Amino acid sequence: MSPVASPDPTSQSQALDAAGRDADANAGSNDVGDPVIPCPGDNSTGPLWVRLDLSQEQAANDPGSLRLQGGGYDSTIAIAGNFEVNPDPDNSVDIVFESVPIKESYTLTYIGNGQRVVLVQGAPYGSLQDDSLPPGDVSGPDTAPQDHS
Repeated sequence: MSPVASPDPTSQSQALDAAGRDADANAGSNDVGDPVIPCPGDNSTGPLWVRLDLSQEQAANDPGSLRLQGGGYDSTIAIAGNFEVNPDPDNSVDIVFESVPIKESYTLTYIGNGQRVVLVQGAPYGSLQDDSLPPGDVSGPDTAPQDHS
């Protein structure tokens, strides 16, 4: 049985010292009162699609708007004239908010007829994304709802 070689303690301690110096250099000041600076590249954005159970005709005549706000983002979009129609048999429309920071939480409000109705409050971006539909065209015989009666 041959002895197991152990790493040179000097090289291990040198590596740990170097890692500590790197961490200290990148950590900023030691003052706990200093504000935290966000990491570069931490400002990713993406579109946020909001599906409305309205037909194309209903959406075209809807007097209301949707307001998405949170994390410094604040956008209000009128429903009429700013929707995308989903293919049959869905019979719905989508409103798209562009360039929404993905690391924030949002409140979605419907504003119409002199009223404000909060639809979603304080929800993270990821929980608002609907990943249940496949990308691209979802119409066709393979995706039609099945009648199991």
